[in-house]
Amino acid sequence: MSGPPGGGGPYQGPAGPQLTGGFPATAVMPRAKPPGWLVITLVAAIVVAVAGVGTLAWSRFWGGGGVNDRDVAFIPFQQIGSLPGPGSNYGRVFTTVTGDRAYVAHTREDDKLEIRAVQASTARELWRAETSIAAPNWEQVASVSVGVAALSDGYSSSTPEQLVVFNTDGREIWTYPVRSEDQIFFLGDAVVVVDRFANQLVGLRAADGVQTWRHDNPATSSGRKTTAVYPVNSYERLTGPGDFSAIPFAPRSDDHRVVQVGADRSVRIIDAATGAVAASRPNVADPTDKVAVLDGTLYVAAEDSRSGYRAVAHDLATLGEPKVLHTAVDPAARVEELIACGPERVCLLETVRYDVKTATVLVLGGEKPVHWAVPGAKQLSAAGEHVFVNHTGSPYTTKVYALDGRTVLDAEGSAVRLNGRSMLLFANRPSASLGDESVSGVNLADGVQTPLGLLRGVRLSSCSWNTELIVCAGDKSFVFHRFAAAD
Repeated sequence: MSGPPGGGGPYQGPAGPQLTGGFPATAVMPRAKPPGWLVITLVAAIVVAVAGVGTLAWSRFWGGGGVNDRDVAFIPFQQIGSLPGPGSNYGRVFTTVTGDRAYVAHTREDDKLEIRAVQASTARELWRAETSIAAPNWEQVASVSVGVAALSDGYSSSTPEQLVVFNTDGREIWTYPVRSEDQIFFLGDAVVVVDRFANQLVGLRAADGVQTWRHDNPATSSGRKTTAVYPVNSYERLTGPGDFSAIPFAPRSDDHRVVQVGADRSVRIIDAATGAVAASRPNVADPTDKVAVLDGTLYVAAEDSRSGYRAVAHDLATLGEPKVLHTAVDPAARVEELIACGPERVCLLETVRYDVKTATVLVLGGEKPVHWAVPGAKQLSAAGEHVFVNHTGSPYTTKVYALDGRTVLDAEGSAVRLNGRSMLLFANRPSASLGDESVSGVNLADGVQTPLGLLRGVRLSSCSWNTELIVCAGDKSFVFHRFAAAD
Protein backbone atom coordinates (compact mmCIF):
# COMPACT_ATOMS: atom_id res chain seq x y z
CA MET A 1 0.00 0.00 0.00
CA SER A 2 1.13 3.50 -0.11
CA GLY A 3 2.71 6.06 2.06
CA PRO A 4 1.47 9.36 3.37
CA PRO A 5 0.40 12.15 1.17
CA GLY A 6 2.14 15.40 1.37
CA GLY A 7 5.12 13.74 2.86
CA GLY A 8 5.95 10.93 5.20
CA GLY A 9 8.53 10.34 7.86
CA PRO A 10 11.05 7.65 8.54
CA TYR A 11 9.00 5.74 11.08
CA GLN A 12 7.32 2.94 9.20
CA GLY A 13 4.65 0.56 10.35
CA PRO A 14 4.61 -3.17 9.89
CA ALA A 15 3.70 -4.99 6.75
CA GLY A 16 -0.03 -5.45 6.48
CA PRO A 17 -3.25 -3.76 5.36
CA GLN A 18 -3.38 0.01 5.37
CA LEU A 19 -6.10 2.41 6.42
CA THR A 20 -6.02 6.07 5.48
CA GLY A 21 -8.39 8.62 6.79
CA GLY A 22 -7.40 11.81 5.20
CA PHE A 23 -4.63 13.51 3.45
CA PRO A 24 -3.30 12.72 3.15
CA ALA A 25 -0.83 12.44 6.34
CA THR A 26 0.67 12.92 4.11
CA ALA A 27 -2.10 13.11 -0.28
CA VAL A 28 -1.83 9.69 -0.64
CA MET A 29 0.85 8.44 -2.76
CA PRO A 30 1.59 4.86 -2.15
CA ARG A 31 5.12 4.10 -1.03
CA ALA A 32 6.91 0.93 -1.78
CA LYS A 33 5.87 -1.64 0.75
CA PRO A 34 6.76 -5.25 1.18
CA PRO A 35 4.28 -7.91 0.12
CA GLY A 36 1.51 -8.35 2.64
CA TRP A 37 0.97 -4.64 3.27
CA LEU A 38 -2.63 -3.51 3.23
CA VAL A 39 -3.30 0.15 3.58
CA ILE A 40 -6.32 1.80 5.00
CA THR A 41 -6.04 5.50 4.64
CA LEU A 42 -8.71 7.13 6.67
CA VAL A 43 -9.36 10.72 6.22
CA ALA A 44 -8.82 10.74 9.87
CA ALA A 45 -6.28 9.52 12.31
CA ILE A 46 -3.78 6.76 11.82
CA VAL A 47 -2.90 4.05 14.20
CA VAL A 48 -0.67 1.13 13.32
CA ALA A 49 0.48 -1.76 15.43
CA VAL A 50 4.23 -1.89 15.63
CA ALA A 51 6.01 -4.62 17.50
CA GLY A 52 2.78 -5.27 19.33
CA VAL A 53 1.91 -1.62 19.87
CA GLY A 54 -0.66 0.40 17.99
CA THR A 55 1.12 3.48 16.78
CA LEU A 56 0.13 6.32 14.53
CA ALA A 57 1.70 5.43 11.28
CA TRP A 58 2.09 6.32 7.66
CA SER A 59 -0.64 5.92 5.17
CA ARG A 60 -2.96 3.87 7.28
CA PHE A 61 -5.33 6.65 8.17
CA TRP A 62 -4.95 10.18 7.06
CA GLY A 63 -6.62 13.19 8.48
CA GLY A 64 -6.91 16.90 8.28
CA GLY A 65 -7.47 19.92 10.43
CA GLY A 66 -7.55 23.70 10.22
CA VAL A 67 -4.59 25.99 9.70
CA ASN A 68 -2.90 26.25 13.09
CA ASP A 69 0.05 28.62 13.29
CA ARG A 70 0.04 29.64 16.96
CA ASP A 71 2.97 28.90 19.24
CA VAL A 72 2.00 26.26 21.79
CA ALA A 73 2.25 27.56 25.38
CA PHE A 74 4.11 24.60 26.89
CA ILE A 75 3.80 23.63 30.57
CA PRO A 76 5.39 20.76 32.53
CA PHE A 77 3.51 17.46 32.21
CA GLN A 78 0.36 17.22 34.32
CA GLN A 79 -1.28 13.79 34.49
CA ILE A 80 -4.95 14.05 33.58
CA GLY A 81 -5.87 10.48 34.39
CA SER A 82 -5.61 6.90 33.21
CA LEU A 83 -7.74 3.99 32.06
CA PRO A 84 -7.08 0.31 32.73
CA GLY A 85 -5.30 -1.45 29.89
CA PRO A 86 -4.91 -5.11 28.98
CA GLY A 87 -2.11 -5.81 31.46
CA SER A 88 1.37 -7.17 30.90
CA ASN A 89 0.23 -9.78 28.34
CA TYR A 90 -1.05 -6.93 26.23
CA GLY A 91 -0.95 -8.32 22.72
CA ARG A 92 -1.35 -5.13 20.68
CA VAL A 93 -2.42 -1.72 21.93
CA PHE A 94 -3.52 1.36 20.00
CA THR A 95 -4.25 5.02 20.65
CA THR A 96 -5.37 7.93 18.50
CA VAL A 97 -6.51 11.47 19.32
CA THR A 98 -8.57 13.87 17.22
CA GLY A 99 -9.54 17.06 19.01
CA ASP A 100 -10.99 16.10 22.39
CA ARG A 101 -11.95 12.58 21.30
CA ALA A 102 -9.45 9.80 21.88
CA TYR A 103 -9.75 6.12 21.07
CA VAL A 104 -7.74 3.47 22.89
CA ALA A 105 -7.84 -0.19 21.95
CA HIS A 106 -6.21 -3.52 22.70
CA THR A 107 -6.47 -7.11 21.58
CA ARG A 108 -8.15 -9.60 23.90
CA GLU A 109 -7.48 -13.24 24.66
CA ASP A 110 -10.34 -14.23 22.32
CA ASP A 111 -8.58 -12.31 19.48
CA LYS A 112 -11.27 -9.66 19.31
CA LEU A 113 -10.35 -5.98 19.54
CA GLU A 114 -11.76 -3.89 22.39
CA ILE A 115 -12.12 -0.19 21.59
CA ARG A 116 -12.92 2.61 24.04
CA ALA A 117 -13.89 6.19 23.24
CA VAL A 118 -12.48 8.71 25.72
CA GLN A 119 -12.93 12.40 26.39
CA ALA A 120 -9.25 13.25 26.14
CA SER A 121 -9.27 16.39 28.29
CA THR A 122 -10.64 14.47 31.30
CA ALA A 123 -9.60 10.86 30.52
CA ARG A 124 -13.27 9.93 30.99
CA GLU A 125 -14.45 6.80 29.21
CA LEU A 126 -17.47 7.47 26.99
CA TRP A 127 -18.15 3.98 25.70
CA ARG A 128 -16.50 0.67 24.95
CA ALA A 129 -17.18 -1.87 22.22
CA GLU A 130 -15.69 -5.00 20.77
CA THR A 131 -15.36 -6.17 17.20
CA SER A 132 -17.79 -8.81 16.03
CA ILE A 133 -14.96 -10.75 14.45
CA ALA A 134 -11.76 -12.21 15.87
CA ALA A 135 -8.39 -12.04 14.11
CA PRO A 136 -4.94 -13.43 14.93
CA ASN A 137 -3.58 -9.89 14.68
CA TRP A 138 -4.92 -6.36 14.43
CA GLU A 139 -3.00 -3.73 12.48
CA GLN A 140 -4.69 -0.35 12.82
CA VAL A 141 -7.23 1.77 14.62
CA ALA A 142 -8.19 5.22 13.35
CA SER A 143 -10.77 7.90 13.93
CA VAL A 144 -12.75 8.50 10.75
CA SER A 145 -15.57 10.76 9.62
CA VAL A 146 -18.30 8.42 10.88
CA GLY A 147 -16.55 7.24 14.06
CA VAL A 148 -13.65 4.83 14.36
CA ALA A 149 -12.29 2.03 12.16
CA ALA A 150 -10.13 -1.00 12.88
CA LEU A 151 -8.20 -3.19 10.49
CA SER A 152 -7.21 -6.80 11.02
CA ASP A 153 -3.89 -8.19 9.84
CA GLY A 154 -3.34 -10.57 6.96
CA TYR A 155 -0.74 -13.15 6.09
CA SER A 156 -0.77 -12.99 2.30
CA SER A 157 -2.04 -10.95 -0.64
CA SER A 158 -4.78 -13.50 -1.31
CA THR A 159 -6.14 -13.74 2.23
CA PRO A 160 -8.98 -11.30 2.91
CA GLU A 161 -8.69 -9.20 6.05
CA GLN A 162 -11.49 -7.19 7.60
CA LEU A 163 -12.11 -3.50 7.98
CA VAL A 164 -14.51 -2.95 10.90
CA VAL A 165 -16.23 0.43 11.29
CA PHE A 166 -18.01 1.79 14.39
CA ASN A 167 -20.12 4.94 14.60
CA THR A 168 -19.51 7.69 17.17
CA ASP A 169 -21.84 5.94 19.66
CA GLY A 170 -19.82 2.72 19.61
CA ARG A 171 -22.13 0.63 17.40
CA GLU A 172 -20.48 -1.54 14.76
CA ILE A 173 -22.07 -0.41 11.50
CA TRP A 174 -20.25 -2.33 8.75
CA THR A 175 -17.34 -4.54 7.80
CA TYR A 176 -15.51 -4.92 4.50
CA PRO A 177 -13.01 -7.54 3.26
CA VAL A 178 -9.65 -6.25 2.03
CA ARG A 179 -6.36 -7.82 0.96
CA SER A 180 -2.79 -7.12 1.89
CA GLU A 181 -1.96 -4.90 -1.11
CA ASP A 182 -5.13 -2.84 -0.87
CA GLN A 183 -5.46 0.79 0.13
CA ILE A 184 -8.50 2.40 1.73
CA PHE A 185 -9.23 6.12 1.90
CA PHE A 186 -11.91 7.56 4.17
CA LEU A 187 -12.83 10.91 2.60
CA GLY A 188 -15.71 12.53 4.45
CA ASP A 189 -18.92 10.69 3.59
CA ALA A 190 -17.17 8.47 1.05
CA VAL A 191 -14.62 5.67 1.09
CA VAL A 192 -12.33 4.75 -1.80
CA VAL A 193 -10.82 1.26 -1.92
CA VAL A 194 -7.80 0.66 -4.14
CA ASP A 195 -8.41 -3.01 -4.88
CA ARG A 196 -5.07 -4.25 -6.19
CA PHE A 197 -6.30 -7.84 -6.40
CA ALA A 198 -9.07 -6.96 -8.87
CA ASN A 199 -7.19 -3.94 -10.35
CA GLN A 200 -9.99 -1.48 -9.69
CA LEU A 201 -11.10 1.48 -7.57
CA VAL A 202 -14.30 0.99 -5.57
CA GLY A 203 -16.41 3.71 -3.98
CA LEU A 204 -18.34 3.02 -0.76
CA ARG A 205 -20.65 5.05 1.45
CA ALA A 206 -18.92 5.75 4.77
CA ALA A 207 -22.23 5.48 6.65
CA ASP A 208 -23.00 1.86 5.71
CA GLY A 209 -20.22 0.48 3.45
CA VAL A 210 -22.54 0.10 0.46
CA GLN A 211 -20.76 0.22 -2.91
CA THR A 212 -21.77 3.21 -5.05
CA TRP A 213 -19.31 3.09 -7.98
CA ARG A 214 -16.40 1.21 -9.52
CA HIS A 215 -13.66 1.98 -12.08
CA ASP A 216 -11.19 -0.44 -13.64
CA ASN A 217 -7.58 0.70 -13.45
CA PRO A 218 -6.18 2.18 -16.66
CA ALA A 219 -4.12 -0.44 -18.53
CA THR A 220 -1.14 -0.45 -20.85
CA SER A 221 -1.25 -2.11 -24.26
CA SER A 222 0.27 -5.19 -22.63
CA GLY A 223 -2.45 -5.29 -19.97
CA ARG A 224 -0.44 -3.96 -17.01
CA LYS A 225 -2.75 -2.22 -14.48
CA THR A 226 -0.52 -1.03 -11.64
CA THR A 227 -1.66 2.25 -10.13
CA ALA A 228 -0.93 4.93 -7.54
CA VAL A 229 -3.68 6.91 -5.80
CA TYR A 230 -3.40 10.19 -3.85
CA PRO A 231 -6.00 12.19 -1.93
CA VAL A 232 -6.19 15.89 -2.76
CA ASN A 233 -4.66 17.80 0.16
CA SER A 234 -4.56 21.30 1.50
CA TYR A 235 -1.97 23.35 3.34
CA GLU A 236 -4.13 22.94 6.45
CA ARG A 237 -3.01 19.34 6.63
CA LEU A 238 0.57 20.45 7.21
CA THR A 239 -0.37 22.48 10.28
CA GLY A 240 -2.19 19.98 12.50
CA PRO A 241 -0.89 17.31 14.86
CA GLY A 242 0.88 14.50 13.00
CA ASP A 243 2.20 11.11 14.06
CA PHE A 244 5.78 9.83 13.96
CA SER A 245 5.51 9.81 10.17
CA ALA A 246 3.95 13.31 10.08
CA ILE A 247 0.56 11.92 9.05
CA PRO A 248 -2.31 14.05 10.40
CA PHE A 249 -4.48 12.51 13.09
CA ALA A 250 -7.65 14.47 12.29
CA PRO A 251 -10.27 13.41 9.74
CA ARG A 252 -10.41 15.60 6.67
CA SER A 253 -13.61 17.35 5.72
CA ASP A 254 -12.65 19.53 2.78
CA ASP A 255 -11.65 18.08 -0.60
CA HIS A 256 -13.00 14.59 -1.35
CA ARG A 257 -11.26 14.00 -4.66
CA VAL A 258 -8.55 11.46 -5.39
CA VAL A 259 -5.89 11.50 -8.10
CA GLN A 260 -5.25 8.19 -9.87
CA VAL A 261 -2.02 7.60 -11.81
CA GLY A 262 -2.37 4.74 -14.27
CA ALA A 263 0.12 2.24 -15.66
CA ASP A 264 -0.47 3.88 -19.07
CA ARG A 265 0.91 7.17 -17.58
CA SER A 266 -2.54 8.75 -17.55
CA VAL A 267 -3.89 10.78 -14.63
CA ARG A 268 -7.53 11.26 -13.72
CA ILE A 269 -9.32 13.19 -10.97
CA ILE A 270 -12.19 11.25 -9.38
CA ASP A 271 -14.95 12.47 -7.06
CA ALA A 272 -14.93 10.00 -4.15
CA ALA A 273 -18.66 10.39 -3.50
CA THR A 274 -19.98 9.87 -7.02
CA GLY A 275 -17.13 8.26 -8.93
CA ALA A 276 -17.38 10.98 -11.58
CA VAL A 277 -14.14 11.68 -13.46
CA ALA A 278 -13.68 15.45 -13.25
CA ALA A 279 -10.60 15.64 -15.48
CA SER A 280 -8.07 13.37 -17.15
CA ARG A 281 -4.86 13.68 -19.15
CA PRO A 282 -2.56 11.19 -20.88
CA ASN A 283 1.22 10.90 -20.53
CA VAL A 284 1.60 12.67 -17.17
CA ALA A 285 3.29 10.26 -14.77
CA ASP A 286 4.14 6.66 -14.08
CA PRO A 287 2.85 5.03 -10.87
CA THR A 288 6.44 4.88 -9.62
CA ASP A 289 7.09 8.62 -10.14
CA LYS A 290 7.07 10.94 -7.15
CA VAL A 291 3.77 12.80 -6.78
CA ALA A 292 2.27 15.31 -4.33
CA VAL A 293 -1.14 17.01 -4.44
CA LEU A 294 -1.70 20.31 -2.65
CA ASP A 295 -4.32 23.07 -2.87
CA GLY A 296 -5.54 22.34 -6.37
CA THR A 297 -2.14 21.55 -7.85
CA LEU A 298 -0.68 18.22 -8.92
CA TYR A 299 3.11 18.08 -8.60
CA VAL A 300 5.07 15.39 -10.44
CA ALA A 301 8.79 14.63 -10.37
CA ALA A 302 9.40 12.18 -13.20
CA GLU A 303 12.65 10.56 -14.23
CA ASP A 304 14.16 11.90 -17.45
CA SER A 305 16.81 9.98 -19.37
CA ARG A 306 18.60 13.18 -20.41
CA SER A 307 18.48 15.35 -17.28
CA GLY A 308 17.89 12.88 -14.44
CA TYR A 309 14.41 14.19 -13.62
CA ARG A 310 11.98 17.03 -14.25
CA ALA A 311 9.51 18.52 -11.74
CA VAL A 312 6.28 20.02 -13.07
CA ALA A 313 2.95 21.34 -11.75
CA HIS A 314 -0.53 20.75 -13.23
CA ASP A 315 -3.72 22.66 -12.39
CA LEU A 316 -6.11 20.02 -11.01
CA ALA A 317 -9.16 21.81 -12.35
CA THR A 318 -8.14 21.33 -15.97
CA LEU A 319 -5.04 19.10 -16.01
CA GLY A 320 -3.81 21.41 -18.75
CA GLU A 321 -0.25 22.01 -19.90
CA PRO A 322 2.24 21.68 -17.01
CA LYS A 323 4.40 24.42 -15.56
CA VAL A 324 8.03 23.32 -15.35
CA LEU A 325 9.36 23.99 -11.84
CA HIS A 326 12.80 22.44 -12.10
CA THR A 327 14.96 20.34 -14.38
CA ALA A 328 17.90 18.51 -12.84
CA VAL A 329 21.32 19.63 -14.09
CA ASP A 330 23.01 16.30 -13.35
CA PRO A 331 21.79 13.26 -15.35
CA ALA A 332 22.62 11.12 -12.31
CA ALA A 333 20.28 13.13 -10.04
CA ARG A 334 17.39 11.16 -8.55
CA VAL A 335 14.32 12.15 -6.52
CA GLU A 336 13.97 10.24 -3.24
CA GLU A 337 11.01 12.19 -1.88
CA LEU A 338 8.47 14.81 -2.99
CA ILE A 339 6.28 16.45 -0.33
CA ALA A 340 4.05 19.47 0.07
CA CYS A 341 5.86 21.87 2.42
CA GLY A 342 3.99 25.18 2.46
CA PRO A 343 1.44 27.24 0.53
CA GLU A 344 2.14 26.57 -3.15
CA ARG A 345 5.43 24.95 -2.21
CA VAL A 346 6.84 21.46 -2.63
CA CYS A 347 10.12 20.09 -1.36
CA LEU A 348 12.28 17.53 -3.13
CA LEU A 349 14.87 15.28 -1.56
CA GLU A 350 17.47 14.75 -4.27
CA THR A 351 20.47 12.43 -4.37
CA VAL A 352 23.12 11.59 -6.92
CA ARG A 353 22.89 7.93 -7.94
CA TYR A 354 20.79 7.25 -4.80
CA ASP A 355 23.77 7.99 -2.52
CA VAL A 356 22.30 9.46 0.70
CA LYS A 357 25.60 11.18 1.45
CA THR A 358 24.75 13.53 -1.45
CA ALA A 359 21.18 14.27 -0.25
CA THR A 360 19.93 17.80 -0.95
CA VAL A 361 16.62 19.54 -0.25
CA LEU A 362 15.13 21.68 -3.03
CA VAL A 363 12.17 23.98 -2.34
CA LEU A 364 10.14 24.59 -5.50
CA GLY A 365 7.25 26.91 -6.29
CA GLY A 366 8.83 30.26 -5.51
CA GLU A 367 10.61 32.66 -7.84
CA LYS A 368 13.58 30.31 -7.93
CA PRO A 369 14.53 27.01 -6.27
CA VAL A 370 16.14 27.11 -2.83
CA HIS A 371 18.46 24.24 -1.94
CA TRP A 372 20.75 23.03 0.83
CA ALA A 373 22.62 19.84 1.71
CA VAL A 374 21.19 17.27 4.16
CA PRO A 375 23.77 14.44 4.12
CA GLY A 376 22.31 11.10 5.20
CA ALA A 377 18.66 12.14 4.89
CA LYS A 378 16.31 9.51 3.50
CA GLN A 379 12.89 11.11 3.96
CA LEU A 380 11.35 14.54 4.57
CA SER A 381 8.33 15.62 6.59
CA ALA A 382 6.57 18.98 6.79
CA ALA A 383 5.45 21.20 9.66
CA GLY A 384 3.79 24.27 8.23
CA GLU A 385 6.46 26.22 6.36
CA HIS A 386 9.24 24.02 7.72
CA VAL A 387 10.70 20.67 6.74
CA PHE A 388 12.28 18.20 9.12
CA VAL A 389 14.46 15.15 8.81
CA ASN A 390 14.79 12.36 11.34
CA HIS A 391 18.23 10.80 10.92
CA THR A 392 18.04 7.14 11.86
CA GLY A 393 21.70 6.58 12.71
CA SER A 394 23.25 6.61 16.14
CA PRO A 395 22.46 8.91 17.80
CA TYR A 396 18.95 9.33 16.42
CA THR A 397 18.62 13.03 15.53
CA THR A 398 16.11 15.50 14.16
CA LYS A 399 16.90 18.55 12.06
CA VAL A 400 14.26 21.17 11.25
CA TYR A 401 14.73 23.77 8.51
CA ALA A 402 12.86 26.88 7.41
CA LEU A 403 12.10 26.98 3.70
CA ASP A 404 15.04 29.34 3.12
CA GLY A 405 17.40 26.62 4.39
CA ARG A 406 18.00 28.05 7.87
CA THR A 407 18.47 25.40 10.54
CA VAL A 408 15.79 25.89 13.19
CA LEU A 409 16.48 22.80 15.30
CA ASP A 410 19.33 20.28 15.43
CA ALA A 411 18.84 17.91 18.35
CA GLU A 412 19.05 14.29 19.37
CA GLY A 413 15.71 12.51 19.46
CA SER A 414 12.49 12.22 17.43
CA ALA A 415 10.43 15.30 16.61
CA VAL A 416 6.72 15.28 15.75
CA ARG A 417 4.41 18.03 14.54
CA LEU A 418 1.88 19.71 16.82
CA ASN A 419 0.99 22.50 14.39
CA GLY A 420 2.72 24.70 11.84
CA ARG A 421 4.88 26.38 14.49
CA SER A 422 5.38 23.91 17.32
CA MET A 423 6.68 20.35 17.82
CA LEU A 424 7.31 17.75 20.50
CA LEU A 425 10.83 16.37 20.79
CA PHE A 426 11.21 12.89 22.30
CA ALA A 427 14.65 11.93 23.56
CA ASN A 428 14.38 8.48 21.96
CA ARG A 429 13.13 6.96 18.73
CA PRO A 430 9.71 5.25 18.81
CA SER A 431 9.80 1.87 20.51
CA ALA A 432 7.26 -0.68 21.72
CA SER A 433 9.36 -1.36 24.82
CA LEU A 434 8.38 0.11 28.17
CA GLY A 435 10.53 3.01 29.28
CA ASP A 436 10.73 6.48 30.78
CA GLU A 437 10.61 9.01 27.96
CA SER A 438 12.01 12.53 28.31
CA VAL A 439 10.08 15.07 26.24
CA SER A 440 10.57 18.73 25.30
CA GLY A 441 8.35 21.22 23.52
CA VAL A 442 9.82 23.26 20.68
CA ASN A 443 8.47 26.44 19.13
CA LEU A 444 9.93 26.85 15.66
CA ALA A 445 10.07 30.66 15.73
CA ASP A 446 13.27 30.42 17.80
CA GLY A 447 13.95 26.68 18.15
CA VAL A 448 14.06 26.96 21.95
CA GLN A 449 13.37 23.69 23.78
CA THR A 450 11.10 23.70 26.83
CA PRO A 451 11.56 20.58 29.03
CA LEU A 452 8.18 19.00 29.78
CA GLY A 453 9.37 16.16 32.02
CA LEU A 454 9.17 12.36 31.86
CA LEU A 455 6.49 10.05 30.56
CA ARG A 456 7.13 7.16 32.93
CA GLY A 457 6.68 3.53 31.94
CA VAL A 458 5.17 4.06 28.47
CA ARG A 459 5.49 2.44 25.08
CA LEU A 460 6.50 5.47 23.02
CA SER A 461 5.36 4.01 19.70
CA SER A 462 1.82 3.77 21.09
CA CYS A 463 1.50 7.50 21.86
CA SER A 464 -0.72 10.00 20.09
CA TRP A 465 -1.43 13.67 20.79
CA ASN A 466 -3.21 16.87 19.98
CA THR A 467 -1.89 20.40 20.63
CA GLU A 468 -2.50 20.16 24.38
CA LEU A 469 -2.21 16.57 25.59
CA ILE A 470 -0.71 13.16 24.89
CA VAL A 471 -1.97 9.61 25.54
CA CYS A 472 0.29 6.57 25.72
CA ALA A 473 -0.07 2.90 26.57
CA GLY A 474 1.83 1.84 29.66
CA ASP A 475 2.29 -1.56 31.26
CA LYS A 476 -1.28 -1.90 32.55
CA SER A 477 -3.03 1.33 31.60
CA PHE A 478 -3.53 4.10 29.08
CA VAL A 479 -2.20 7.34 30.55
CA PHE A 480 -3.18 10.90 29.60
CA HIS A 481 -0.88 13.89 30.25
CA ARG A 482 -1.37 17.59 29.53
CA PHE A 483 1.60 19.62 28.20
CA ALA A 484 -0.12 22.90 27.25
CA ALA A 485 -2.83 25.07 28.71
CA ALA A 486 -6.32 24.60 27.28
CA ASP A 487 -7.29 27.12 24.57
